[in-house]
Amino acid sequence: MACRRVLALALLAGCATAQSVSPEDAPGATDGADGAAPDAAFLEDTDAPKAPADSAPMPTDGPPADSAPEEVTAPPTDATRACPTGQRPCGELCVDVAVDPRHCGSCGRACATGERCELGLCRVTCPSGQEPCVGADGASACVTLATDRAHCGRCGGACAAGQVCASGRCMNLCAGAQTACPAAAGGVSCVDLTVDARHCGMCGAACPAGERCLRGACALACPEGQTGCDGRCVTVATDEAHCGRCGNACPSPQRCALGLCRAPCVAPQVDCAGVCRDLQRDAANCGLCARACAAGERCASGRCEPDCPAGFTACGSACRNLLGDASNCGACGRACAAGERCSSGRCGGACPTGQTSCGGSCAALATDPSHCGACGSVCPTRANGAPTCALGVCGVSCRPGFGDCDRNATNGCEADTDTSLAHCGACGTACGALAGARPQCVAGRCQPVCDAGRADCDAVANNGCEVDLQSSATNCGACRRACLTGQSCVLGSCAAAASVLEPFDAGVWVYAPWRAVSGASGTRQASCAHDGATGLQDPGWAYRTDVTIGSAGQRLSSWVRLGSSARFYLGFGASASRAWSLVAASNTSSLLFQSNVSYGYTDVGSRAMTWTAGRWYRLEVTFGVAGAVTGKVYDSDGRTELASLSATLAGFTPGGVAVRAFGATCIDTIERR
Repeated sequence: MACRRVLALALLAGCATAQSVSPEDAPGATDGADGAAPDAAFLEDTDAPKAPADSAPMPTDGPPADSAPEEVTAPPTDATRACPTGQRPCGELCVDVAVDPRHCGSCGRACATGERCELGLCRVTCPSGQEPCVGADGASACVTLATDRAHCGRCGGACAAGQVCASGRCMNLCAGAQTACPAAAGGVSCVDLTVDARHCGMCGAACPAGERCLRGACALACPEGQTGCDGRCVTVATDEAHCGRCGNACPSPQRCALGLCRAPCVAPQVDCAGVCRDLQRDAANCGLCARACAAGERCASGRCEPDCPAGFTACGSACRNLLGDASNCGACGRACAAGERCSSGRCGGACPTGQTSCGGSCAALATDPSHCGACGSVCPTRANGAPTCALGVCGVSCRPGFGDCDRNATNGCEADTDTSLAHCGACGTACGALAGARPQCVAGRCQPVCDAGRADCDAVANNGCEVDLQSSATNCGACRRACLTGQSCVLGSCAAAASVLEPFDAGVWVYAPWRAVSGASGTRQASCAHDGATGLQDPGWAYRTDVTIGSAGQRLSSWVRLGSSARFYLGFGASASRAWSLVAASNTSSLLFQSNVSYGYTDVGSRAMTWTAGRWYRLEVTFGVAGAVTGKVYDSDGRTELASLSATLAGFTPGGVAVRAFGATCIDTIERR
């Protein structure tokens, strides 16, 4: 028996020498203090059969002590199993812990469903062309390294702002005002968000069928020369309901010409390209608008004919005195016989007293334009007038509607007294300036032409266009169109009266219900007042939730005066943890929409915008459905629209109001409509 025990120990020592197992790879090895060494079991005499405690003594009739030892084979264990190179024993199996998803990295460490084992680590199984990468939130996701801006070419290889990822490389793909947007066939394409109907205002914001993209907003696709207003295409140059711009209706009896509301023409004049003309006698518009008579002709009864002075008749292309022309005596082409003269339209003898025979005709040299001062001295034809002869000196007689206002006969009748502002109706009669209008001379009478958005509602010409149709509650958009009680007139439309949310005229900023988030609180200053006593300069992020803004049809506005390198954030949908904002940015010459999660800064739409430092602007956000918003910038008058930007805010819900500004920026009067 002792020999057998010695033999077994020798065999075990030989196995230990032939197969070395590192502590990290040995099955059952642990890092704790209580982990028993895997070889401890081999110290026990496992070859010799053991008898139970109550069994009979071992028989002694075996082979002699000096006989050959009996061959004994020990059953394999995790520590003694010989596994192929690269594998290790796990229970009854030999596995490659570098790739086996059931034993990934160590025995018993199984990967989750959808994961694979790679280099002993469980990783997400990704489709062909994608790789698993860990994002900022610590979660693993499948990304396309060829195009993903956050993982360009490798996991974590983020592209800089303004760059795109193409073929696994970050590059400045788009030039100028173009923006890189995902293409339908993969990759990216450079588009102009102000005109591209597939990406209007922001990537992926496609315009509906029948609409086009205009200045970053979808609008009705109208033929050349027309504009989409109220869902239909109109010619704003002539449409009296939309004169010059949508919604600008001309008050009765005015008409729309060249995009301006004008008084109607008085018969017999008609409108020719926005100017009243008499087609019966206007040589530039004879019989029809823009049909001009040739040089030396006049318009008579709507027909062009030689421009003959008084006492002369057009005979063919020449003016003849039928009372004294021997070749046209009494009628065109009726010639007197040789030696006869024409007197009072009849052929006869010698010339009467005061007249002289000139080529067979009797002429009064003191007054005859064909023989002015001497036989054959013809007075020249002058512009817009007929030649005259007085005391033997040539002059000009102006046609109706014209005047020789500079007293220079050589340039004829240079002033159109039907239309001239300096000589309206007569030389020296000027049309003066009028409130809310520009003067116009129509048929020789001064009449006001109202500025866009204004009207002459009292029909008194000399006080101009006294009504502002954009803001008058009794004449909102048109004369005598009154708003209902509780409404105000905003940009020519009746709407619920504005509610002032914050005038910045009282309290020490920041004060309830406002709450500060970060940065300096800002200061109230009289120099920052747009209206009221004071305005606010350079506040850090602050918000209030006692009011709610963001429902479809609502509008939020604020006045702002930017510094030369500044920004103002008009926040909405605000809470303690986030807001959205319309941003006026003079430091980047842009107008933006941003998502401000945790009051950070992520652009969701932008357009170029030039800001003038020290100039007041009115910013306004109009809310649509499903997160659709439109931001507009109005000039210092609060009515003239300068820029517009539309976007769709994913996950937007109505909420409170927030503000932030820097760069010597003043804000004042936040309103809700």
